[in-house]
Amino acid sequence: MKYDIVPLKPGDAKLVGRVIEDGFAHDPICNWVFNNNNAALYPFFSMLCGDHYLREGFGNTTAKEEGVALWVAPYKNKDTGGWSNFKSMLMMARYGGMTGLKRGGALTKSIPKKTPEPFYYLFLLSTTQAERGKGLGGRLIEPGLARIDDESADSYLESSNEKNLSFYRRYGYEIIKEIQPMPDSPRMWIMLRPGKKA
Repeated sequence: MKYDIVPLKPGDAKLVGRVIEDGFAHDPICNWVFNNNNAALYPFFSMLCGDHYLREGFGNTTAKEEGVALWVAPYKNKDTGGWSNFKSMLMMARYGGMTGLKRGGALTKSIPKKTPEPFYYLFLLSTTQAERGKGLGGRLIEPGLARIDDESADSYLESSNEKNLSFYRRYGYEIIKEIQPMPDSPRMWIMLRPGKKA
């Protein structure tokens, strides 16, 4: 299927939020943190992207807003801090209750610090459910990978859905760590794609 791939802009936080609200509706980690309250997804991811990731990063969508890929380049700040962290905790409590706040804290603590540099970080990759299985995920990730390969850089991601592991493996990512934030939580997978050396 033909897609018109276009760059994300700094003001596209709501666009990203809309895609994630649909595309992550069945994401195991999001459902666990927010107690299956999908109403959290749009405001939570719109906030994170507007406050931080669209300012620090780069990525792609389609002209019809059917998916998003959002990266952070080497030596850019890959973790939110301060005010964004506080707002994240408020949203976890609002949409997931105290259980959601506790789970969100455990998730944050369980994810390894993103070092050493330099590496690219794939923060988000999602399509809408209607476009799933049509090749759009690959179209969205490929421009970022081309840039990474031009620089022979490493890249890193955190997958919250086991069903997506085979997709990332096709693009050269391999699991380097499996994490489980709490005994009752879903698992996550840290994946690394080594840079292609000349």
